[in-house]
Amino acid sequence: MGINAELFPIWITVLFYIVWVATIIYAIISVDWTTVFLDSGLQHLFFGSILILTILWAMRAGVSVGIGIHVWGLSALTLVFGWALGVVIATCVMICLVVLGVEEAGAFGLTGSLVIGLQILTVYLIVLWERQSGNRNFFVYIFACGFFGTALAVGVAGMTMMLFYWLFHVYTFDRLLEEYIQYLPLIMLPEAFLNGIVVSGLVAFCPERLTTLDQTRYL
Repeated sequence: MGINAELFPIWITVLFYIVWVATIIYAIISVDWTTVFLDSGLQHLFFGSILILTILWAMRAGVSVGIGIHVWGLSALTLVFGWALGVVIATCVMICLVVLGVEEAGAFGLTGSLVIGLQILTVYLIVLWERQSGNRNFFVYIFACGFFGTALAVGVAGMTMMLFYWLFHVYTFDRLLEEYIQYLPLIMLPEAFLNGIVVSGLVAFCPERLTTLDQTRYL
């Protein structure tokens, strides 16, 4: 979703810049960088994810200014790297898009907090719930975190952004309903399918690459 910062009051833009910068700092502190520097496979995944997501996020469709649609891949990102490294990677992708002229720097905080941050947070909360549920069936992890978690995360982020557009009188509710909300389920389903397929493949062939997967629970 290519958010246009000019659509919102300046104090909103500044507020969410502060929120996202604080989130980035906390994420950087929370990452186990020793493991990242020692694991060449993880480094390849790190830089490969930045490249792939930069390409995916650059390809978008939209009708009105600030309402764009594209594949996010944030659920798979969170499940593979954890929330902290996921935030770092997503930030790197946004910087790449700003440099390429695809995204505007003014919307950095809004996009990071309301779209990316909310999706990562939603998926991570579902991961915590799945852990606490005590189940020992890895299919629950795949479907709850990979498929359902993705759909819920996209739905939460999408509706939150639409709420902000409506509250600040950027667009009327009828226009939001016509151009985005009615299509949201059609956005959630393919996103859930793509992320779920990626997670399923990793569980089957490279479970060690899923940071959020505790393999000992399913033995």
